[in-house]
Amino acid sequence: MTFILHDLSVVILADPWNPAMFNQHWLINNKIFVENEELLAAISAPQVSNFRTKQFNILVLPTQLQFEINPELSEYPYNKLVEILQRVDYAPIRAIGVNFKWKQDTEGEAIPKFTRSNYCYSDSSIFRKFTDDNAKFGLYLSKDFLTSRLKLNILPIREKSGDEYVQYSFNYHHDLNKETDYQKAIDIVKNWKAYFDHTRQIIDSY
Repeated sequence: MTFILHDLSVVILADPWNPAMFNQHWLINNKIFVENEELLAAISAPQVSNFRTKQFNILVLPTQLQFEINPELSEYPYNKLVEILQRVDYAPIRAIGVNFKWKQDTEGEAIPKFTRSNYCYSDSSIFRKFTDDNAKFGLYLSKDFLTSRLKLNILPIREKSGDEYVQYSFNYHHDLNKETDYQKAIDIVKNWKAYFDHTRQIIDSY
């Protein structure tokens, strides 16, 4: 089976963020962007800031900061998020999630048939209620990994185009003490490759 990585992101919850602070001048002045950086989107307002380049997208809302990376890059610029966090070390961060999403191509096999054969346990009384040919199935798995709680959702997805695939959504969640754990948030981002490699090991074991 073919797996395609299609989403890498970090979501950081705080009480609160100040979206208006994350303007183009601040990002250039703090060397997150260079002066001639090509911006595909640029919004800065009291309740939302959004800046998108060919490498990454930054979205800041009052309750969260989302950092999304272009999965087609050969090197992933998590260092940019580290630099941002090092410059706002007063932010009261209460949680952080490191996320990866993969698409699984079922190679022509219909999604109901594929998900039934892989994710349906016929000896379960609940699953016996879903015997229709059009029934689809998924899985939720969870475990501790390093200092995080890994939550893996495996679900069939149907896009507006009608294309269907199975999506593996990995979330490495960390709850933090917003008074004392700021450096831990930075260390988690710096350690992104450990989470990515663990994700890859799970995907490769399929």
